[in-house]
Amino acid sequence: MVKINIDLKKWWTISLVLYIICSSAFSYGTLRMLNTYALYFFFGMSVINIIQRKSIKLNAAAASIILYLVLMLIGMLYTPTSAKRTENIMYLYITMAILAFCVVQYIDTMKDVNTVIFAYMLAGLALAIYVYAQYGSEFWSLMQSATDYESGHVDRLGSNLTNSNTISMYTMISALIALYYVFFDRESKIRTIFCIMAAAFCFVVSMAGASRKSIVLLLAAFVCFWLYSSLGDRNILKQMRNVLLLVGGVIVLFWLIATQPIFSAISVRMDTFFNMFRGGEVTSSEVNRSGLIDRGIAVWMDNFLFGDGTAASMYYFGVYSHNNFVEILMNTGVVGFLVFYGIYPVAIYLYWRNAVAYKAQSKLAILLFAILVSLTACGIGLVYYYERYEMILLTVTFSAIRVFNTEKTLTEARSEEGKA
Repeated sequence: MVKINIDLKKWWTISLVLYIICSSAFSYGTLRMLNTYALYFFFGMSVINIIQRKSIKLNAAAASIILYLVLMLIGMLYTPTSAKRTENIMYLYITMAILAFCVVQYIDTMKDVNTVIFAYMLAGLALAIYVYAQYGSEFWSLMQSATDYESGHVDRLGSNLTNSNTISMYTMISALIALYYVFFDRESKIRTIFCIMAAAFCFVVSMAGASRKSIVLLLAAFVCFWLYSSLGDRNILKQMRNVLLLVGGVIVLFWLIATQPIFSAISVRMDTFFNMFRGGEVTSSEVNRSGLIDRGIAVWMDNFLFGDGTAASMYYFGVYSHNNFVEILMNTGVVGFLVFYGIYPVAIYLYWRNAVAYKAQSKLAILLFAILVSLTACGIGLVYYYERYEMILLTVTFSAIRVFNTEKTLTEARSEEGKA
């Protein structure tokens, strides 16, 4: 009888990478079924591997997601929102929770973390190529003619496919990951050149989506790259160089946005955003979002501890509140806020306190810290608590802490054995 050896972890990796790519690039249009097939493939491989291992890992990230699910289920009992809308939100959250749980089970080593992160880069690149393919040779001319300066109207590329903010965010995250590989992890010349091209192309497509959140993400990540890479480094000249690179990068970014015609859409949207603070003319979008936040806080204050129930914003506004912090407070109150966000400051503190040790194990800690902080910051203009893409990525940053600490303990144990 012939015995067939199957590397289950290898197939688990393939299924996860395929799902990440398909969920980003093929969640809409004629190829959306690829996303569904990839999802089932990953679920199936997760079940097989978990059964084969005969064990389940539960870290703080998984516990936080599960506890918040319990609060959402309780919130369904007293929410004023219709059952149909509430069930839609619950479906999104439950599928996200299952995916995040499977990712927690998958991650054993820093190699696994790096695999997921690299898959996210490829996913954003695949999305950028897909968006570009929809316009073909007209892409560049459309970017230059996307803005009517007199009326302030902006045509955001990709809006005929899905939410332009989604395209802009996903491709910007891909660009950031590619930049990490260019500056901090040059494995080979071929990969470095590939990452440079990927970063440039994803950045351009992100700007075509004209999402201001992508600029916030980029700036926050730049600052985190500089801060975290400098921790524990006493080389003054190197730190000064990093400061100059950071300042120079920000200046070049805003120069490109302000002067290049292909970035006119994001230029106009950034200008109207700053007008909110300097008393200039603003669009209805800024007024509406500011109003949603103010009204959302008022609803929360009336139900301080437990909020007004699952998907409460849908009842009061007909849409989500465009702010993850306010959305959590409205739905589940300060109790839900602590359950959902309690892990975030702890994770940021652990990354910061152990920066030198983590970076010694893997420079990937620099990128993970930047992703954690910048995505959290984007919550001011983005609702993501049930979104698979953002929550899986955040789950990876949380799970990496356990891997770092485990490998740190093993390294110290080997060192003690060597001394003995």
